[in-house]
Amino acid sequence: MLPSHLQLSSSKQPHQNQHHPHEFIPTHPLGLTGVICQSFTLQLSRTPRRLQYTLYRPRHLLLGPPPLIGIAGGPGLPCQYLSSLVHTIEDRAIVLYDHVGCGQSLYKGTNAYDRYEMMLDLKELIDHLNCEEFHLLGHSFGGFLAYEYLLQQSTISPHKKCHSVVLVSTPYDMAAVREHVQRLKDELDDDPQTFFQQHECRVVPLPLPLQQSLDSAGFSSSITAKVLARAHGLNDGESDNYDSSSSSRLPVSTPALLLQGQHDFVLNVADWQDVFPDAEFVVLAGCAHYAFLENEGMFAAVVSSFLKRHEPPPKPLVLPKPIE
Repeated sequence: MLPSHLQLSSSKQPHQNQHHPHEFIPTHPLGLTGVICQSFTLQLSRTPRRLQYTLYRPRHLLLGPPPLIGIAGGPGLPCQYLSSLVHTIEDRAIVLYDHVGCGQSLYKGTNAYDRYEMMLDLKELIDHLNCEEFHLLGHSFGGFLAYEYLLQQSTISPHKKCHSVVLVSTPYDMAAVREHVQRLKDELDDDPQTFFQQHECRVVPLPLPLQQSLDSAGFSSSITAKVLARAHGLNDGESDNYDSSSSSRLPVSTPALLLQGQHDFVLNVADWQDVFPDAEFVVLAGCAHYAFLENEGMFAAVVSSFLKRHEPPPKPLVLPKPIE
């Protein structure tokens, strides 16, 4: 039996602008109405794979500070739930995308699609955006992909500059997390609803973007779901360890911000300091696994400050000389 987030997904199209079918303005209670964005489909070089992404504040991509590229978790969770980042990080372009095989990103193949392939998707997206400088933010499983990219960047994208990476609730050791989750469930008499409300998202009612992602979580076909589940050790009762080699991870010099909710079921985010030697670790009070939805103000203050400290100062505005 596949975990719930790997079940078949239902395809839901965003609300599109009638006059500009490739542009749409998301509407939900978090205040994103009116944020200019464009939705694109990227045909990946490793066919038959298509990656759907949304670029928020497209003008900032060239004129503003380095963009923030958000990487969703799961695996198999569409990126709608990360859309609140557009509301909390307001000074730059933000790029969100669905992993191939879930949400709006199509994958019709039957070959194994592992985390390395997902990392190559991220690399192709960054190359396609044609931005030389950027920041990465990975939530939960997405943090593994950010790390994999940074580990390979000098080889696969030597001309790119990632100024910093933010890992939000990304577990370092999944075996320890599983043991901790079981203890928490035992304390709650294995009540899944109470566990979710205390250790995943403490906002009631559930924020609409997260509800939308959970409702459409999974992969576009049963074959793909089983292939990707098996690739991540999530099939038929096998271990759901995202990474069995945590003890042998290689260090990365990129500045890192490690965020963990006070009530998060992921308890070892700080251990990523073994990989990112100069990393900053922050526990977000009152939050669980979706801190960017649970306390937007605190999340924005911590992340925005970190991004600005790890990027070049803005270029001065040069005005034309007046005509004499």
